[in-house]
Amino acid sequence: MTDVRPYQTDIAAEFERHIGCGDRSILLVAPTGSGKTVIASAIIAGSDRRVLVVAHRREIVNQTSDKLTARGVHHGIIQAGDEKKLRPMAAVQVASIQTLHARSSTMLSASWRSRFESGPRSQPNRHGDENRER
Repeated sequence: MTDVRPYQTDIAAEFERHIGCGDRSILLVAPTGSGKTVIASAIIAGSDRRVLVVAHRREIVNQTSDKLTARGVHHGIIQAGDEKKLRPMAAVQVASIQTLHARSSTMLSASWRSRFESGPRSQPNRHGDENRER
């Protein structure tokens, strides 16, 4: 497991304090090498909330997954080419923004297509019989 430095523990505690106060839009800004992934992993490991971590690079998705694994956090990965790591029922998900975008576009497109290709919907009339919409 990755050791958490005192300043990282302080940041994680501050995050939890903000959550406790009802804040929902919290942004951590820290320089390269300060351990943002370590901090996030510590926060996630200590939580029972559902979490979605979104990253723009494969390296960051994999780094986050490695840190979560080191902390014993069961999680899934949503990323093209990593289907073996897909665990849709896991409370914690690490996702590639590109894969989320591509899959949501495909799902939305299929959903709209099925609505219009299925023809008229059946609706019960006042007698409980089904009539086709005209």
